[in-house]
Amino acid sequence: MNHAGFLKLLFCSKCKRDVYAKHIHTHQGWSLFYNISGQAHVVLMENGKEKLLDLQPSEFVFFSSKVPHRLYITESDNSYLVHLMLHPCPESEATLSLEQLSAVSLDAVQMLTNPRFFAKATDLNNMLLDALTEVMLRYDFCRKTEGLTALTSLLLQTMLAEIAYLCKQHAEPRFDRYVNQAIAYMKGHATETVRVTDVAAAVGVHPVYLQRIFKERTGESLIDYLINYRVKKACRLLASTTFPIIEIGMDCGFSSRQHFSRCFRERLGMNPSEYRNQNRIVASDNGPRDADEANPDERTDC
Repeated sequence: MNHAGFLKLLFCSKCKRDVYAKHIHTHQGWSLFYNISGQAHVVLMENGKEKLLDLQPSEFVFFSSKVPHRLYITESDNSYLVHLMLHPCPESEATLSLEQLSAVSLDAVQMLTNPRFFAKATDLNNMLLDALTEVMLRYDFCRKTEGLTALTSLLLQTMLAEIAYLCKQHAEPRFDRYVNQAIAYMKGHATETVRVTDVAAAVGVHPVYLQRIFKERTGESLIDYLINYRVKKACRLLASTTFPIIEIGMDCGFSSRQHFSRCFRERLGMNPSEYRNQNRIVASDNGPRDADEANPDERTDC
């Protein structure tokens, strides 16, 4: 599949299994197994031999159609897991295009276009499970409700971007565990007021040390990383929904309309309403327009 490809959700379930064992098989698309509790096992065929991978709670595997596999769970495992399948499809059936996804995460696009991709990783902050749960809860409702089909695409983008991030993080040990914990904390509290001291306390290191190593590893300060994360989330909502702009700003963790507009303009050179007008993928926008705002006082938290 190339960047012009299209994806749809073929199968998505959250279930508790006692026994589940199939023959080794392959199929079109991509498979995700996320283990919530208990034990689960995925068997892969590697060099003509079966390789057993144990999945602990909060671990997942994600792989492409070229990877022969089967899910194996014994009676004593008592596994509760999420199973999701993505499938290539025509544009008329698509939930998401790779072109849309590339605007959110190039790592996610590269992950999907790899002809034989396989990764096992751990979700450090439950964001992946939250995204999966949202996809499952809202998918059927949104795709059948006029005006909400874009929301399904947004949820899928978020999920794939998070999988790509976690896989890359797992594959690159150069990322300090404190930095990973700080990112997990900020993502998990992105809708709240977050101070550097809060993050450092959650990670268990001195704020000055955390700020230094975070800047070294990511090239950004803690607060800049958090604001950029919020702005990216706001961009997806502005383009994909008709939610009022002020609600989007508050939902993304900005303290006021002025704060949202200032941070947005500093990073993208335009205010949120201008961005929505230029990038909307929904039919109409009933939300208020963001007027130019005077710069509010600088804040020491976000």
